[in-house]
Amino acid sequence: MNKFLLLFCSLLLIVTTSCTKSKEMKNNNSVASSDATLEITSTVKGVTLGATGLGIPVASLSDGVLGDIGTVTLSAEEAADTSNVVPFVTLFAATNPGATVRVVLYRDGELSDVPTAADYEAHEVYNGTDAVSDKDAFIIRVTAQDAVTVLYYGIVVKIPSDNATLQQTSTIKGVTLGAEGLGTPVAAIADFGQETAGALTLTSAQAVNASLVTLFVPTDPSATVRVAKYAMADILSNGLPSDADFEIHAIYNDADQISNYDVFLTKVTAADNTTVLYYAVVVTVTQPSDVATVTSAVYKISVGGTTISNVAPGTSKAAFEAAVLPGDANQIRDFTGISDPVLNGETLLVTSESGNVHMTYTVVLGLLPTYSVGDVDIASGGTIFYDQHNYTGGWRYLEAAPADLAISTQPWSVIIDQAIGTTGTDIGTGYANTLAIIAQMNSIQVQHISFDMIPDSGAWLMSYNGITASSGYNYDYTDANGIQQPLRAIDPTLANISVVNNGNYTDGFDVEMIGVTAPALFVALPVVGNVLSTSGIPVTITVSVTPPNSVAYQCQQLTTGSYNDWFLPSKDELSHMAAIMNSCMGGGWYWSSSEYNANADGVWFSQFNTFPPLPLDVGYKGASNTCARCIRAF
Repeated sequence: MNKFLLLFCSLLLIVTTSCTKSKEMKNNNSVASSDATLEITSTVKGVTLGATGLGIPVASLSDGVLGDIGTVTLSAEEAADTSNVVPFVTLFAATNPGATVRVVLYRDGELSDVPTAADYEAHEVYNGTDAVSDKDAFIIRVTAQDAVTVLYYGIVVKIPSDNATLQQTSTIKGVTLGAEGLGTPVAAIADFGQETAGALTLTSAQAVNASLVTLFVPTDPSATVRVAKYAMADILSNGLPSDADFEIHAIYNDADQISNYDVFLTKVTAADNTTVLYYAVVVTVTQPSDVATVTSAVYKISVGGTTISNVAPGTSKAAFEAAVLPGDANQIRDFTGISDPVLNGETLLVTSESGNVHMTYTVVLGLLPTYSVGDVDIASGGTIFYDQHNYTGGWRYLEAAPADLAISTQPWSVIIDQAIGTTGTDIGTGYANTLAIIAQMNSIQVQHISFDMIPDSGAWLMSYNGITASSGYNYDYTDANGIQQPLRAIDPTLANISVVNNGNYTDGFDVEMIGVTAPALFVALPVVGNVLSTSGIPVTITVSVTPPNSVAYQCQQLTTGSYNDWFLPSKDELSHMAAIMNSCMGGGWYWSSSEYNANADGVWFSQFNTFPPLPLDVGYKGASNTCARCIRAF
């Protein structure tokens, strides 16, 4: 019995000891945690940070280093949210629920260095609803449950740019595009139109040069660029490519040659991987120039490029070369046939850039005669009214013809509803204006139509292409009985028809039709008892086509003395003539060759023989009672 009691007590002692130790262990496990870490599931504006986003924390701010900074990338929409509700929640969750978290947001530029602990403590706490911006920084302090362990996290906000534009400094074959070259970008290739495409011009040499740089530079360096080149013929045949087709088209290689009217399509994807813009650039490749002419302000270059005159004897080769300028920068001038000093009859050879045109200029030594304004040219009887004091453009003086053109029934132009649009007003533009006027006039036809059958009795009304004239000009003709009968010609307002009186209406009469390219059907309709007959009698006509006349054409055809290079003066040329020759001219208004502001029916003209001279005014192209004085340049 005593042995049993002794054993029981021994067991009781063991159990009691074990329980005591177990209790001690339990008390040790309830000590406050020192875990000051954040969960990787923490979020900023709904974006989970993960390990990369959190970075590596540090225990103190005092060393000026904030561990490995974490980053969080937000969209513009996420960054701008101020609700702090799903899906845009900002939550920095401590791993240990007993830890406390303090969050401070520093705006971009607010920090020049890691803040001190005191500065951090004084900064306001981020409330989760404020919008954030690119390069803003979160500093999060986590204080463990033990109130001793502290960790600081640094997280920088990144908001990828939505900028998908290109810089105007972008180049194709080394030529800067600029705003005009880039055109206007669109969000999809299908949105392109003529008004949105850019345009660039390259020389043929640039287009084939593999060493020249083609570079489309995004405004935001983080954006990506894809460039493809298409032949215009393919686009015209197949249409613009779809966005998907563009992605599989070959990427343009800088070394590739460019052909005329090639189209560059460029896709710019912004750093946000959402915003996309497309650019289209149409490239024009100029062909090698055929210009083999030269110019000079010192020497006179003959029209057609055969002689270089007004070269003083003893002129050095260097001075000659310096005074003879290329008509095109890429032409080749060969001065090997020129001596030093320059000799009479020597030749300058010029080859165009294309190599297709070769010109030979022969040197003519000797200074040309000089004139003063107001002098009379003995050879023509004309008056010198302008001196530009050099031979720029191949001429120095302007000379007025000795007399006016006869006042003509011909107007400045028969085309009164369409402007030429290229006539100039400056000194030196009259010759080109004259050619432009004649070219426009030659683009139309004038039909001189003779009616060779006239009814011998009754009254008749003329019908043109089925349109019966409601009014017109009355002309009498003598019928078979010797009685004067009225003949009504078609209204001249129809298709610019004007009646030409040939003085003989017994056998027929003439009309002139301007701008009509095919013979019209004319019908003579009898009027019986003031009632128009329903049946008409066709009229046989004879048509002859000639170019229309004009004062510009008359100047071009003028020969005075030995000169046949006359033209109609420009506005400013006419103004200078008026200033010098006002009292020498007949009274009346005088044509210039300059349209008024590209107006369809207006032309500059001036009245002479007035005191003081009147300022230039604007006349009507169709007027036929205005004077003209031709001029020449030499």
